[in-house]
Amino acid sequence: MFSWAFAGFGLLGAAVGTTGLAYLSPSLLSLILSAIVVAYLIFRRLKPNWILPMSIARRFGPLVGFIGGTLQGATGISAPVSITFLNAIKLPRLTFIAVVSMFFVGMSVVQIPMLASYGILTLPLVGDGVIGTGLIFLGVPFGEWLMSKIPARRFDDVIQILLFLMVLGLIFRAPVA
Repeated sequence: MFSWAFAGFGLLGAAVGTTGLAYLSPSLLSLILSAIVVAYLIFRRLKPNWILPMSIARRFGPLVGFIGGTLQGATGISAPVSITFLNAIKLPRLTFIAVVSMFFVGMSVVQIPMLASYGILTLPLVGDGVIGTGLIFLGVPFGEWLMSKIPARRFDDVIQILLFLMVLGLIFRAPVA
């Protein structure tokens, strides 16, 4: 039930974010996302054993899903919110992957047709998307192999490193106002 609510509200948020895409400042959104993730990563370094209880995650999952979906629709980036939230719950690896997959598929179902209807998703971009998706599918076996070499207790560290790299990407790609 948690994963369906999280993904479903992500879908709704993607619709709202896609609509607001033309009106929101990319610089401001990048700054907000970066600050949220940096604060979380500092907190996790200070409290490495902290876990967000599932009872609280269930309560706030729809809200976080909606916020993540809204950011995905508006900026194309929701991982700093969605992955940070799921990392705080410390879901088992396979559950984590399943919930993330549902979340991104749900958002794509609404975002792709909306972007096309606004004229933002063009045929050349669809081609780029197909190529990117193909590369992801080719990379999945490598990712599975790599994760099989990393002990489960280190999965959390890998996610935090990826979050840090996302923040660096947001900072260096942020448009200067």
